[in-house]
Amino acid sequence: MTHASISWNEAGEPMSEHFEDRYFSSDDGLLEARYVFLAHNNLAKRFSELAPYETITIGETGFGTGLNFLATWELFCKNAPATTHLHFLSAELYPLSHKDMSQALSRWTELSPLIEEFLSVYHGIHEGFQTLSLMEGRVTLTLMIGDVKQVIPKIKGEVDAWFLDGFAPSKNPEMWSDELFTLLAQKSRIGATLATFTSAGFVRRGLIRAGFEMQKDQGFGIKREMLFGVYAPDEAYLNRRLTRKERTENAPWFRYSDHLIKTRTSIVIGGGIAGATSAYLLAKRGFKVTLLEKNGEIAREGSGNPQGILYLKLSAHRTDQTRFLIEGFGYTLRLLKMLTAEGKLVEGTDWAQSGVLQLSYSEKEVKRNHNLDEAFNDALLYGVSSEKGSAITNIEVNHEGLFFPESGWVKPRRFCEALLDHPNITLITDCEVLSLSKIPSKETSQDTSRATSKSSQHHWKVITQSAHGENAFEAETVVLANATESTMLYQTAELPLKNIRGQVTYLPETPESQSLKSVICSDGYISPAADGMHCIGATFNFERSDRALSKAEHAQNLTMLKTASGPLYHALNADHYPLETLQGRTAFRSTSPDYLPIVGPVPHFERFMIDYAVIEKDANNIPNTLCTFHKGLFINAGHGSRGLITAPLSAKLLLDHIEKNTFSVERDLVEACHPARFYIRMLRFPKRHDNPPKNHQDKEM
Repeated sequence: MTHASISWNEAGEPMSEHFEDRYFSSDDGLLEARYVFLAHNNLAKRFSELAPYETITIGETGFGTGLNFLATWELFCKNAPATTHLHFLSAELYPLSHKDMSQALSRWTELSPLIEEFLSVYHGIHEGFQTLSLMEGRVTLTLMIGDVKQVIPKIKGEVDAWFLDGFAPSKNPEMWSDELFTLLAQKSRIGATLATFTSAGFVRRGLIRAGFEMQKDQGFGIKREMLFGVYAPDEAYLNRRLTRKERTENAPWFRYSDHLIKTRTSIVIGGGIAGATSAYLLAKRGFKVTLLEKNGEIAREGSGNPQGILYLKLSAHRTDQTRFLIEGFGYTLRLLKMLTAEGKLVEGTDWAQSGVLQLSYSEKEVKRNHNLDEAFNDALLYGVSSEKGSAITNIEVNHEGLFFPESGWVKPRRFCEALLDHPNITLITDCEVLSLSKIPSKETSQDTSRATSKSSQHHWKVITQSAHGENAFEAETVVLANATESTMLYQTAELPLKNIRGQVTYLPETPESQSLKSVICSDGYISPAADGMHCIGATFNFERSDRALSKAEHAQNLTMLKTASGPLYHALNADHYPLETLQGRTAFRSTSPDYLPIVGPVPHFERFMIDYAVIEKDANNIPNTLCTFHKGLFINAGHGSRGLITAPLSAKLLLDHIEKNTFSVERDLVEACHPARFYIRMLRFPKRHDNPPKNHQDKEM
């Protein structure tokens, strides 16, 4: 990813040096946005007619300074009912830096409140789909960073209205092509509208060929004419024979679950990061959430360490894991900043954007980190010498490495507490789940956009055990966010989750160790002190399943500390502590065989194996049989050691599954995280066992 190269003309307007063109009309960019895109997509009326909890999805081909988005958001605020949702997806090859974005928008004083909120979360913008939550979750902005013809196909879902915007066809001819117009059509709902400032004949003809009915109208300012239209393809186009690629992309097991949303009630099982973020996002969308936690406090399992690290273990090959980590990192960072702005977290106490130094502690790591330095933008990471690294961390380190300037550390329990501080969330602790079953329900609908008269809708009943006996809880949807324990239920027993033990070591801070400013990582991590203690770890133990502290693992953590920084090792008096006296903590990471989280609706395993049995003999023979899911049952698990980064974005992905929205994550990543992927692999590769190889740490090699 490369930031936009901006110059400023005499009027103080931003100019793209790459395309040698202005970002908005010299007449009045805001008035042009309102006239061309808002009026000609009839958005004021469409916003006002949205049903309760309905989402409208708008796509844009060039984000630029975000002026069209801000104008749309303003109109949505004025016209849309209070429970509705706006999802705005916008492509951008060269996003503006925060500084340039702030300067470019400073002229639009009438939009100041919206601009201020937007800029407060315009951080961590890197490649891929970057999702920004605004207006208490009522507005979602998904920035699709990359070439427009590469990112539009990655949309999973349909778009209701298009803003065909960008630099003029004469300045950016590659964008204005039949290829793009076809891609827009493929992602459009029947009846979707489109508007653009240009009236070029080849644009109009190309859109017509793609299935849009186009009209001309008077242009804005000095432009004589503009184009607008509606997607209305003929039957021949709709009934065309799908290509093999299209059949694969529309595989029935990756379609939306056929559950109904009527009462907007949900049970979330598990009080760690995955459960807390899932509950938080559901609550923001009007669900009444009951969170069930088996322990006496939240965040006592994998999310229970005193400090967690916002750490990206990446691959220069941009694997699915790497892409999901980059997108999840930005989402978590923006969520932390939002909770801080709301007064629920304190930066510097509950979390810190201290930066993370990843050391090149072996020849293999030297090569790997050099490749990463060449592959990614300096805003995400950059290489440093041992001398530079020592200056950044304020303590001598033993190796060169990579510095991640936006990363840092978080107190997971405080993060969970902040997320669960919402009036729609009820927390129940000390309750262990015994069973999960369906019961009939004839509740009336609170969601008229998805109302139904069918009486076959069922609720879920969760039976729990506490010190006071058994209790029953009921809800329309259930989210399993209790890591590997979720597989103790028969509905998810076939999902291949595995525990990997880890141990951290605590060392008291000293006057000398207080100088450590950044997190240092090698084959483990050392954090700046919090509450008078440094957290060092964590080990990967594939053999042990108990929780007792291990002297051998304490020794392993101290060896890692000494390898990373001899001076810090001595500053902490690490060699003065008998191993048996050291304090620490053990926990278990829940991980999947491919080290991606498991997120989405839960398929019915027995029906799945019957309905798609033909695939075992012919992997390319994909039946058009709708997948049978456990209606209303979802999972958010398998985050391994990356939960702070992957769990919040997975919760957003889960919300899109539940509400059947156009996804904020790329189509292939949605499917790469889907629970059904493992069932398909069982059919396609029946002799292959989906178990993590022994002695393979939960990290990319």
